[in-house]
Formats: sequence, C-alpha cells, structure tokens
Amino acid sequence: MKPLNTRGRIALLVVLAALPALLLSLLLGTLHGMEARSHARAELQLYARILAAQIAHATESPGSSLRKAGELFPEGMLPREGLIAVLDQSGRILSRHPAAAAKEESVTTALLEAMASSGGAAFDAIDEKGQMRVYAAQRIRSDSPSPNVLHVLVSVPRTTLYGGANKTTFAIFGGIIVAAGLLLFAAWYGPEIAFLRRLRALLGVTNHIRAGDLTARTRFPQSDEELCQLGHALDDMAQALQKRDADLKQALRELSEQVITDPLTRLNNRRYLWDFLGRDLIRARRAVLPVAAILFDIDHFKRFNDTWGHEAGDLVLKSVADVIRQNVRGSDIACRYGGEEFIIVLPEATRNVAVERAERIRRDIERMELVIGERRLDRVTASFGVALYPTHADNAEALVRFADEALYRAKENGRNRVHVFEAAPSLL
Repeated sequence: MKPLNTRGRIALLVVLAALPALLLSLLLGTLHGMEARSHARAELQLYARILAAQIAHATESPGSSLRKAGELFPEGMLPREGLIAVLDQSGRILSRHPAAAAKEESVTTALLEAMASSGGAAFDAIDEKGQMRVYAAQRIRSDSPSPNVLHVLVSVPRTTLYGGANKTTFAIFGGIIVAAGLLLFAAWYGPEIAFLRRLRALLGVTNHIRAGDLTARTRFPQSDEELCQLGHALDDMAQALQKRDADLKQALRELSEQVITDPLTRLNNRRYLWDFLGRDLIRARRAVLPVAAILFDIDHFKRFNDTWGHEAGDLVLKSVADVIRQNVRGSDIACRYGGEEFIIVLPEATRNVAVERAERIRRDIERMELVIGERRLDRVTASFGVALYPTHADNAEALVRFADEALYRAKENGRNRVHVFEAAPSLL
C-alpha cells in the first residue's frame, strides 16, 4: 500500500480530530429528533385531554348531544389530516370530526386493544386504510350515572405529526453533512493554501541549490509566519553560498593564474608554454598553418646583475616583459622561459613575419632607457633565435630546441641579433 503524502496525512489528522465533534453532532441531532417526536406525541395527548374535558362539560348541559359535540372541537388546534372521534366502551363511534372523514360505525378490535394497552399514552396503529397514524385516547369523565364509558380518540398521520421534527432533524443532518464536506474540503485544500505551496517552493529551491543553481530564491513575502522565515533563511543561505562560490571561483582563477604566471614579469611561465604549445601545433596541423617560435635572452645579464644589483636586474626583466606585451597579438603565447630567457609563440606566422617581429622587439629592448633613483643603467641588448613549424620541427619539443639552437648561434655571431634556425646537412 502506497503511504500517504504530507497532504493526505494532514487531511487525515484533521478529519480524525473533527470526527468526535461530527459524531457528537449526529448524536445530538438524533436525540433532538427523538425529543421533538416525543413532544409532538405529548401535545397530541394533551389535545385529547382538552377535548375530553370540553366534551364532558358540554354534555352536562340540558339538551346537549354528542352528535353536536363536534362543534366544540377547536378547529385551529387540530393538525392537518387530524381526526377526532367519540367512542363508547364497545368501540362504536358516537361522533366524529370531520363528519365526512369516514363512514365506519366502529373502530377495529386491534385499535381497541391498542387503546387498552397504551396506558393513557399516545400510540401508533394502522387505520382502516392501511395508513400508520398516531393516536391519543382520553376517557370522558361524566357525573351521570350511565354505566357507558366514553372516550375521545384523536389521530394524526405519523408523517404529518412528525413533519416538523423530521424537517428539523433533516436540517441538522444536512448541516452536519455540509459541515463534513466543508471540513473535508478544508482538510484537503487548506494545507495546500496554508503551507504546502510554500513547502514545495522550499523543496524546489533546495533542489536547485543542490544542483548547483545558487541563484534560486523562494522570494517569500516578509512575514512572521514560520515558513516565510524559513524561506528567508534559505534565501540568505543561498546568497551566502553564491558569494562564497564567486569568491572561490575568483580565488581559483587567481590560483590558476599564479600557477601559469611568472610573478615578477606577469608573463606566462614555462608550464603554460608546454600546456598550450602542443595544442597550438595540433590546430596548425589540422589547418595546415605555420607556427613560429622566438626564443631570446638578455645579453650578459649575470654581469649586469653583478654590476647594478638584483633590483636593477628585476627592473630589466619587467621592462623587457612590457616590450613583449606591446608587440604580441591576442593569439600569441608570451612566456618567461626561465631566468633571463623569454619565448614567444606566433600562430600562423611565416618566417618573414617571425623575423620582423623579433627585430622589432630587439630594437625596442635596445632603446630602453632604465633609471634607478638618479642612476641611468647601461644599455640592454638581447639575442634571438627563430624556428618554424613545420619547416624545422614537427612537434613542440623540437620547435623549442631548434629555437634555442638558433639563439646559441646568434650569441656566437656577436649577440644583439636575430638568427633563424638552419638545419645541418645531417638533419635534412
């Protein structure tokens, strides 16, 4: 059996909590109906007593007759479809009202027996037409010496006598049914309106946050209601997580940059070079495009450091990095290769383009005017080696190695110059 969800459990609890009140109302309605019917029977019996007293008083007058006793019957007091009859002790009908109600001259034996066993209380019996009626019989007291005992018999159809009581009972039961229906409606839809919608909103936001969407919010209105406060707490938590996530991503970006960035020159480092140079060569191979590598270092940098100090050496390295940044494109890779060595990778660059770029950077480095305090530093020069893919090398390691060999040749040839790699005959 499938377990009830939250809505079903709440509805069940509400119904169970209200069930005693509904049962009590049902019991009270039943008791009220019984009391109303008992009261109607008592009124019918009282009516019979009043009639008996009036008939007794009327028949004491000279010339009075039971045939005229019907004139004494209070018409307004008799219920609709009510019948009145005066009987002798044998059950013979001496007078009746209304006179045209029936033609029988006497009542049935069963009715006489019911009268005898009623003990003066109203009783139920079936009349000669098969209709269930409520009867009330009352002896007519007389001071005359006649041995004949007379009774007045009043009857009303049970449906008529109990009509008012039944209507009241039905109204009570109808009210109970309506109340039960409203209760069930409230038990089913009340929780939905009251808090289940907000619970679902909370669950939805929680699922979004769990899935990584930290922008999700409940956006509940400002209220002292507990679910609203819980929603605001969840929104605050999501906002804090979003800020922490943004801070973490920023920290990761900074850490990633630190891992691949030289802290002094702010150029990319050797690790970045090897991570991306291979990918550039793969793209170049697919597109059948050339790639150039320019490797250079600062001439006599150790002697410069020893002469002017490490502060001056750092200034030279940072100034050279600035020159590089001014001469590279967005697609180029510019790295500090190590110490005073730098490397620039130029995608889609031919030999002439690479040489022209290297010459431009060489001239800009040579033209640098560096000052520390009031001291003007010596002129700085650099030697350059150029290698090409796929002309000279077919992989990243070979491309850098051949550029390094070209750099070595530039230094051998007097420094402060650009040299393009030339393969030895044994390598062709």
